[in-house]
Amino acid sequence: MLYQYIHIAGIIVMIAAFIISRIISEKGLKLLTNEEKGMLVSDFTQIRKNNTIILSVIVVIYMIVMFSGAVNFLEKNHIDPTFVYFAMLFLYMILTTYISYKKVKSLGLPDGYVNRIRIANTIKLVGFVCLFVSIYLRITNL
Repeated sequence: MLYQYIHIAGIIVMIAAFIISRIISEKGLKLLTNEEKGMLVSDFTQIRKNNTIILSVIVVIYMIVMFSGAVNFLEKNHIDPTFVYFAMLFLYMILTTYISYKKVKSLGLPDGYVNRIRIANTIKLVGFVCLFVSIYLRITNL
């Protein structure tokens, strides 16, 4: 029974972390000039397209597994498809965060902005880790 409350807490922490992360990122944008903002948008166009495709593939794979006979096979082999789905999302988040951070650093944007982005990304990852741990605890019924 306790694991259900931990799972709900994990969801709440993740949502709060994403909101706080967004607020910090938006405040960081205020440190940039219009020229730097334009450069940021134009340089991230291809990354946003690729991220959308990758995320869509992850979601489609999950949906195919969940609505086909594959879910029964996985569960018989003690593999929780939802846990694997969130693990893939976590890896996706780490990868995109790393790529984005490297890109921001390479653009030579002000240190204040880069630091806020680093803090915002860290908060977002901590929120996702809390959700991931709560899912694991729910699955294992701890």
